[in-house]
Amino acid sequence: MIDYRNGPILSEADVVSLYSDAGWTEYLKDKAKLLKGISRSLELIAAYDKETKKLVGLIRVLGDGETAILVQDLLVRKDYQGRGIGQELLKRVMDKYRDVRQKIVICDADKGLEPFYRQCGFAEISEAQGSCFVKFH
Repeated sequence: MIDYRNGPILSEADVVSLYSDAGWTEYLKDKAKLLKGISRSLELIAAYDKETKKLVGLIRVLGDGETAILVQDLLVRKDYQGRGIGQELLKRVMDKYRDVRQKIVICDADKGLEPFYRQCGFAEISEAQGSCFVKFH
């Protein structure tokens, strides 16, 4: 059973464990910056295993909440994937921000996530007659 909680209250150990499990090591190079970024998110929903109390998933959203949102992070522990946790986290965000025109997700191309996001109603930006540019430091 999964307990979904809104709010930025996460322990550093929980965050490090979840991001490590996902292989998102770039974030972990500066844990203080990651935690600060998480605390400044427009929206944060965490998924906990009710039995073990372990953080098993997280979604965080950036944006103004009126015209555009960006799903910055959506993570589910590998041993909990395939149980609908990621879909539920995304559904909760999409329900809350249903009237926002632009809902954006940027993810790694090599992660095989395209089927998941397509199933959740997202399309490649080029299919929506748009362009997207990104610059990493």
